[in-house]
Amino acid sequence: MKRLIVITTLTILASCATQEVRRSEAKDTAIAGDPVQSARIRSLLDQGNLALVRRDFRTAEKKAEESLQVLPTFQGHYLLGMVYKEEGKTDEALQSLLRAEELAPDQEQILLSLGLIYGSRGDLDLSLKRFQRLLELHPDDPAYNYRAGVLNKEKKSYERSLSLLKKADVDGFEYRDQALLQLGDVCLELRRFDEADEYFRRAQRANPKMQDALKGSDASQTARLLEQGNLFFRKKDYARAEASFREAMQLSPRSPGPRLQLGSVFLARGNVAGARKEFEEALRVSPESREARILIASTARRQADYDRSLKVIEEGLRRNPDDAELLNQLGLHYAAQGDREKAVMIFERILTKDERFIPARKNALFQYIELGRFADARRHLAVIQKTESGPEWKETAERIQIHEMLERGHALFGRGQYRRAETEYTKALRLKKDYAPTLIAIGRARLLNNNFKGAEAAFRTVRASEPANPEALEGLLSLYQKTGNTRARSALQREIQQMSATNPEVLLAFARMKEDEGRRDEAYQEYRSLLARLPGNAYVKRRMAGIQIEYAIEKNARNRFDEAASHLKEAERLDPAHPALARNRQIIEENRKFRHLIPEIERAEESFRRAEYKKAEDQFSRLYRQWQRPSFLVRLAEIRFETGREAAGQAMLIEALKKDPAGIEYREALYSRLLDRRQLDEAEQGFKKILAEDESAFFSSYKLGVIEMLRERYDRALEHMQQALLYRPDFLPARIARGVIYYEQEKKAEARREFEEARKIERHGQELALLNLALMEWNDGSQRTERALTELTRIYPDFADPHYHLAYLHYSKGNQRAALQSIDRALAIQKTPEFLFARIEILDKMKSRELEASGRQFLKEYPGDDRAGKVRRLLASAGGQKDFLEPAMRYPAGNDPVYAFAESFLIVRKDMVLGVERGTDRVLFQVDVKPVAHHLDGFLLVLEKGRLRSFDPITGEELLPVAVPATACDVSGTGADPIVQLQCGNRPAVFRKARTTAEYTAPVGAKMIALNSGADAKTSYAVYVANKITLLDSELKAKADFTAPSRIEDLRVADDGSRIILQTASELIFLSADSLSKERGIALKGRKAVLASQPILVSGNTVDLFSHDGKEIGSFKLPENPISLETISVVSSDRISFIGRNRQLLLVNKEGQVLLRENLSGASIYSVRIGK
Repeated sequence: MKRLIVITTLTILASCATQEVRRSEAKDTAIAGDPVQSARIRSLLDQGNLALVRRDFRTAEKKAEESLQVLPTFQGHYLLGMVYKEEGKTDEALQSLLRAEELAPDQEQILLSLGLIYGSRGDLDLSLKRFQRLLELHPDDPAYNYRAGVLNKEKKSYERSLSLLKKADVDGFEYRDQALLQLGDVCLELRRFDEADEYFRRAQRANPKMQDALKGSDASQTARLLEQGNLFFRKKDYARAEASFREAMQLSPRSPGPRLQLGSVFLARGNVAGARKEFEEALRVSPESREARILIASTARRQADYDRSLKVIEEGLRRNPDDAELLNQLGLHYAAQGDREKAVMIFERILTKDERFIPARKNALFQYIELGRFADARRHLAVIQKTESGPEWKETAERIQIHEMLERGHALFGRGQYRRAETEYTKALRLKKDYAPTLIAIGRARLLNNNFKGAEAAFRTVRASEPANPEALEGLLSLYQKTGNTRARSALQREIQQMSATNPEVLLAFARMKEDEGRRDEAYQEYRSLLARLPGNAYVKRRMAGIQIEYAIEKNARNRFDEAASHLKEAERLDPAHPALARNRQIIEENRKFRHLIPEIERAEESFRRAEYKKAEDQFSRLYRQWQRPSFLVRLAEIRFETGREAAGQAMLIEALKKDPAGIEYREALYSRLLDRRQLDEAEQGFKKILAEDESAFFSSYKLGVIEMLRERYDRALEHMQQALLYRPDFLPARIARGVIYYEQEKKAEARREFEEARKIERHGQELALLNLALMEWNDGSQRTERALTELTRIYPDFADPHYHLAYLHYSKGNQRAALQSIDRALAIQKTPEFLFARIEILDKMKSRELEASGRQFLKEYPGDDRAGKVRRLLASAGGQKDFLEPAMRYPAGNDPVYAFAESFLIVRKDMVLGVERGTDRVLFQVDVKPVAHHLDGFLLVLEKGRLRSFDPITGEELLPVAVPATACDVSGTGADPIVQLQCGNRPAVFRKARTTAEYTAPVGAKMIALNSGADAKTSYAVYVANKITLLDSELKAKADFTAPSRIEDLRVADDGSRIILQTASELIFLSADSLSKERGIALKGRKAVLASQPILVSGNTVDLFSHDGKEIGSFKLPENPISLETISVVSSDRISFIGRNRQLLLVNKEGQVLLRENLSGASIYSVRIGK
């Protein structure tokens, strides 16, 4: 029981001292040193103290700081600390007092002030440390014994607290009545009821007006009655226990304890409603009672009142978000509703904050077993067994083993091999004969094998220990239905109705089980029956509304919009706040309004799926003119992405976002593109931002799941897929992805079940589910795969993938002719690089003359594909044609700068920008420009007089130009955040952001570079001139400087943005990009430096290669000297290319062996830069 203690405000003035607060030595202690200086300090401190008393805090603070400037003393720091304390600046006060403590560690007033401030902040250990030191200095002081006793009581060190508080029970102590009250509380905690009564009586005599003493006496009697009631409860004497608890409740009506204990008596008697009533009343009188919340949540779940269960937990978590007990209840809440994945997520969250919280670990363990995640279950079991021993954990290890056997049986069961499944189940039964899940599995297998007697025996065995087990009840009902035993079926149905009268969870479990098995009509009827008994139960209504929404989604997929709307209307009647209601209503209403466009939409989608992008673009453009549906615009952007018009696709989505900043679909499309390009971190941040704004954005949840799949973090991926399906149960990609995740986790039964469920969703994409089922059979060694794939080609004649997999099947068997026929059928349906590459491999195996034509087609249509190199090697080896090796650019470039990309070269001329295909003379694009300057960083930035233009360097497409001052003379920065230079030549350089007014002025001749950028990262910059470099933040404000020993001749930023590499006349210097601190220096020793994609040092024909942090990672011996250092390019850690004296491009390894030689005599290239 906590008591409030009034603490007198402290200053260092003797006039404010009490018995607890002595005259401060902070003022009287002599100040050593120069007498004049000491006198000056004393004068300042006196003035400061006087100002503090007058509450003139500004003057007091000024005088304290002036004294510290003369000489740092503990008196000065103490005065400053007390000023801050009075101003409410607790952190600053602590810092000053701690400095004072360093100078005078045993000064009484400093220790006391620190102890009181730490205590007021709840830092009990730090507060107690100061009072313990005070007790070492003044062991008999009642004030310090009192404070230390209270702190120990707060820390639940009751014996130590009692010892200290007794030393405060002395004559003359001002707060003796409070000390007696605290002694009474401590004795209550120690169950010393007689002593507690005595202390409370003495406290009342010492202070007759003290109401807490009377309450303490009542509390003592209440505690005695609760102890007595608990004794009766343990003996199962519930009548006498109830009497004791009721008497305690009358004595302490505002205490939750008696009501909680009385509720426990009702629970023991089976009166759940009566127990919950008492728990609710306990919470009403004491909203802070965590125990009341936990018991309410538990009983509400038993009554199927899940909304109340959730509400009472969430209310408690709003008061204390990190309460492990309440979070544990939240996990149990979701587990009770069958949402095991969400439950596990909650339990794991608890353990990340407190790994020693065993209840959460135990709950996670058992949920993992039910989920079939046995490795996770064993991980938690191993942790538990380090702290707990006993037979239950050995049984848990056996339980995991049993469920692994059951999983193998379920896999066989899913394939219709019921007898083999029963054999596996029987093995599990040998480990534990009365284990319900095993008996249920055996019962079901026997039922399908027509072993009715054996099935009934299995189900009845379960009911002997678990009479309300829904799976056993359902199994018996199915058995009686199948055998025509109507009398037994009717009797069992009556028994179920009787059980549900007192335990509605029975019917609820029945309904949920049927819903999980896809028997929605039956589940709906069960929910309807339950709702008749519990008319206000929001959880039942929500389950019914969810089924109605699923019906609506199915009708919408069949273009039966009026029926879909009718189902949604019923869902809204049942649960107006259902999370999936609003979005589906909008979709269905729009579909109903534009139903006449449905055939055209289907044709457009089919064109897109078949990669007929020109046709699809025309179709979606027509559709968008009639219906400004975001998904059409997203499709048009995706078509541009697929056809290499990256800039146009991004510009289209960005323009749409300007008109509709909240447009989630446009943002999802942008982040999806980042995902396609494997920029996982940026994509992840984007999708998370969308979900932070709208948790029902199912597509973002799905994409986050895909990101986690790519990272092979399947548990996290599964959680995201679950979230997507929560808001869109018919979202086929998420369901198929969930099946793939299960398969990757080697949970084949669950994977098969997911694919089977996906088959039932009547919309495009269900063929993928069937294909995955066929591939699972293949991986399991089934001989039926070819037949299944052939059947798929018959059912879905426009689905190319089965033909592709048939081709692989024939290829693996050595039947190349059949493989070629299958892959040609796939290519006739859909042209993809994967299918064409498969054809090339088949033709190579056949030694066919068609190889060259297919290879040339691949290199022409997919020159940037990862497999293009292998195709070139196949063609070269097949025909001895060296021109299939990676060619250089043959387009004459003169002195114009050239940038090399995977598929093309970019040439910037005085009047135009050219894109040239690698290995040919074909111009990909030509844009007329009048460049004052240009810069390439993601996009090509071309500065013209009065405007800055941005181009996609691959396609030449232009983004929106930006107006800039006509005096702009240079451009730098990044494509996303360009910088223009307003003054060049012999005038100070002025750098300004092109899209804002932020600017920075630097000395004459300064140059600027961008350091880092990303989808959501802010770019920082560096400006360098002569031997100095300055780091600027995103708003062009200076952050740090570095001065090199001599002039900076060249500079480059590491590709990862972490370092800046400087070249001076004598060394390479590696700086941190965050602080410009020097990390490494490398002496040149006569070598010439080239800061290319990686820093290199060249001496003659020897090239030393360094990493971005300055470590040497390789040395090359060139077969000849390069024509110029600028032509050297690092290809990899063991490959370098350069242009030799005879104007040949050479690719060499570390030993100097020439791997590729290409004649450039007609190209007139002086330097080639690697494009970013």
